[in-house]
Amino acid sequence: MIKARVVSVPSDSVLAPLYVGADLLDAFAIHLPAGASDNLEVLARVAFERQAGWIRALTWVRDAVMATVGVKSSRAIGAAAAARGLQVIGYLPLLSKSAGELVMGGTTGISTSESRSCCARARRAGGS
Repeated sequence: MIKARVVSVPSDSVLAPLYVGADLLDAFAIHLPAGASDNLEVLARVAFERQAGWIRALTWVRDAVMATVGVKSSRAIGAAAAARGLQVIGYLPLLSKSAGELVMGGTTGISTSESRSCCARARRAGGS
């Protein structure tokens, strides 16, 4: 099993300046097994499109509960993004892509509620 460890949010992340002074960002790192792809999009697709059953179940519960207060379901977020011509990974629209970072996220339907996720930052051994 691959274990994640908590790391500092990279200061050069496109998300870092959006939340200065707020404790809204978390960062984790893993060591990729030998021979594993370090392609960010491939890693994102593995993480968000091949989720464990318990994650899919929790997402279903989240969607069911949040629908009672008008929050979009995960499926609706992805469908709305695809309808706007955005690339979707799992159910999250791809907002930006660079060599070192993918940012995915979407609005939930509540006027001020938006979620963004920095999916992956690739650094090989010897990098930070």
